Amino acid sequence: MGTALNPRIGSLDLKLFCEARPGMVFWMLMNLSMAAKQYELHGIVTVPMLLVVGFQSIYLIDYFIHEEAVLTTWDIKHEKIWLDALLGDLVWLPFTYTLQAQYLVNHTHDLPVWGVAVIVALNLAGYAIFRGANIQKHRFRRNPARPVWGLPAEYIKTAKGRCC
Repeated sequence: MGTALNPRIGSLDLKLFCEARPGMVFWMLMNLSMAAKQYELHGIVTVPMLLVVGFQSIYLIDYFIHEEAVLTTWDIKHEKIWLDALLGDLVWLPFTYTLQAQYLVNHTHDLPVWGVAVIVALNLAGYAIFRGANIQKHRFRRNPARPVWGLPAEYIKTAKGRCC
């Protein structure tokens, strides 16, 4: 009949596990390894490396704090566990999302204070928008009657007659 929507080994949901655990943990470990390698080679961990590792670590830690929101995403609810999804989660994610740290190992650029301030401000503003939008989508999917900004949520009904 095809690929299972939510394959399991005992109580372990393989799709949910592969969506986050190995790839994201490996991403964090690879970033930390790149910072350690930069220190080993140059005797310093540069500010750009600290920013990359720091911001990506914040994202990863926040992901696990809000892991429940993953359960309402399209790929968990509707997508079957295909080889490309597994390769994306287990290989593509940790090896491509660490490219910035990989580059910085041997490129020990310095940043002016104003540059660091701009990067931090833009990252924090962008992350606040990202987290706010995603948590709002999750809350709507769990309860479409819940107000958004104090008003009833507006949505388009699908062909199935449901909003989410």
